Amino acid sequence: MTPALKMPSRLLRLGIAVILLLACSCGFFTASAHQEVQFVLRKVDIQDLTLREALDYLRNASRKLWYDDTPINVVLDTSRLTPAQLTSKITLQGEDMTFREIFHAISKGLGIGYRMDDYACFISSRAYAGLPQPPSGRAALVQDRAVKAYVLIIGKPKADF
Repeated sequence: MTPALKMPSRLLRLGIAVILLLACSCGFFTASAHQEVQFVLRKVDIQDLTLREALDYLRNASRKLWYDDTPINVVLDTSRLTPAQLTSKITLQGEDMTFREIFHAISKGLGIGYRMDDYACFISSRAYAGLPQPPSGRAALVQDRAVKAYVLIIGKPKADF
């Protein structure tokens, strides 16, 4: 007869579970191959473009940075943005800017929000998408403002709506 394998005690099993849980929560078992991709545009020159035009500019610029000519994915939620936010002209110039810095500067300047992961950006109202912390000190310097639209009624002064 072969001796039966003895099951570990309940206390030993609990100790192993606690060690594994602590190792996972400390990031011991995370994949080290995954690093956040930081695409950097050497020169950013956006001059008097609408939001859609600026996003097209960034898509085309991102194609040059990726090995298989794939652009960054940008989802623009127009249903939650005002016409003024969609038609306002954007001017942004800089050197060695990451896409996170660019999207943050545009969003902060127009008073809109965005969410971004490694390869995609979702742009919507600030109430829906939020505005993450600035990815750098220079992105934090962009003035935060909401775009206002005006309606001119004949014989009446301009008014916010």
